[in-house]
Amino acid sequence: MHGHLDVEPLADDGTWRYPPLSAKIDGPWIFGRGMYDMKSLLAAQLLAFEAVARSGRRPARSLMLLATSSE
Repeated sequence: MHGHLDVEPLADDGTWRYPPLSAKIDGPWIFGRGMYDMKSLLAAQLLAFEAVARSGRRPARSLMLLATSSE
């Protein structure tokens, strides 16, 4: 499993519908910097690793989680 933790630098170029750090909810959408990036997938993967560790069962193969700083 893998994911990246970085976010592009914050640009104030006037292209944001709402302030980029506001996490504004508008209907079914959340607007904000990095909202639809893979950080939620990375969090889910980390929770899966934790569940395996807490289960006490040993996986048949090694498990690795790679969290990088870029795509």
